[in-house]
Amino acid sequence: MTRPNAAALIIGVSDYSRYDASAGQPDGTSDLLGPRHDVAAIWTLLRQLNVPAPNIVVLTDTQPAADPDARPRRVGRPGRQAILDAVAEVAGIVACGEASQGFLYFSGHGADQGGAVLCSGDTERAADHLHGVVAISEIRDILDKVAPDSSFTAVFECCHSGGAPSARGLGRSEGAVPELREQDVVLAACAADQSAQEAVFGGTWHGAFTWASLRVLEQYARRPVGSFVTKDISGASVARRAGRILRSLGFRQTPQSSGAATQVVGQPAGVAPVSPRLTRRDGSSHAEEIWAGDDHFSTFRLEATDGSLLGYLVSTREEYSNWKADKDYWKWNGTAWPSVFQIVWDENADPPDEMFGSSPTGFEEHPLLQFASTSSSFNLSGQTVWGLSASGMNGYLSRNGSNGKLGWFSTGRVATGED
Repeated sequence: MTRPNAAALIIGVSDYSRYDASAGQPDGTSDLLGPRHDVAAIWTLLRQLNVPAPNIVVLTDTQPAADPDARPRRVGRPGRQAILDAVAEVAGIVACGEASQGFLYFSGHGADQGGAVLCSGDTERAADHLHGVVAISEIRDILDKVAPDSSFTAVFECCHSGGAPSARGLGRSEGAVPELREQDVVLAACAADQSAQEAVFGGTWHGAFTWASLRVLEQYARRPVGSFVTKDISGASVARRAGRILRSLGFRQTPQSSGAATQVVGQPAGVAPVSPRLTRRDGSSHAEEIWAGDDHFSTFRLEATDGSLLGYLVSTREEYSNWKADKDYWKWNGTAWPSVFQIVWDENADPPDEMFGSSPTGFEEHPLLQFASTSSSFNLSGQTVWGLSASGMNGYLSRNGSNGKLGWFSTGRVATGED
């Protein structure tokens, strides 16, 4: 019987002294400062998701931070053959049923050599060719051979990672979306023609994409699934939202993703993903979360519990034709609010003027309301609604006019409503 947990390989390469020597460069020229801290951060994430320490292999050329509560399956040096052997080892754990899915993480240099390659600690330069590298295609071949029916999530914190070859061949076009196999999810720090950057965050060096991705994941609650723990956000959404953070900080790299768009972080095989949605429950206290959408607009479907459409909520940060900036637009199709309804973010929605027309006909317009301000309330179909918005978080606290009960639903960060 397959156990509902994961097996993982964490790779961090900081020391590229062999490459520097082969290229005639001073020792330390190509060394990186982020990977050692990236390795520790990913280890912490996996342990928070209840991945068993004996299922985690760590390859690093620096001493990993000690975990007083657990030790990894083994720790080794990140040479070329060691990486290939470790991929096969982790795939074998999954294939034999000791885990339901696999996770691969690499932080180091990457290169373009007819397709994306990972630069191991053995990397050397000879003329215009690199030796000692690991091609993404080699990883794919191992997974196909050892664990053909399993699913893996791979994260490549390295340059040119967006040019990982697809299952359709080794060719690469500029900006290609990386892929391993059809059932796998791949997150890449940048596009094929970009560089992945590292920087100091809070006094510690990290790969920029890794740091931003972890900040995104922090906003999502841990959801137990048996002995496993997951977070209800897809890998594609992690890449997209991490990209927004990086752009806001001036980094010129665009994270890429491929694979199952709905596969959520830490999702064990055989467990259906939970769609990002919120349920308002009169008279209840509960924590819910959902991403608030694009920085410029957010479109939500108001649905009954059976999925039937009750209306729309559109929040704008920019003007779109006659749709004003910093407004909430509500459109309710029913005559009364049900005791329970759902807000479902429409991730693929077009801008409001394209989706609903140049004017918000049929919508009620209200300001983007501020947190806990009774003066910012409005009445919608017999229900008083307070809007919440701060630092990208949007949510609503509603009061039913007929029974006086409160209902809470939020978008963005985890939030707890109190009656």
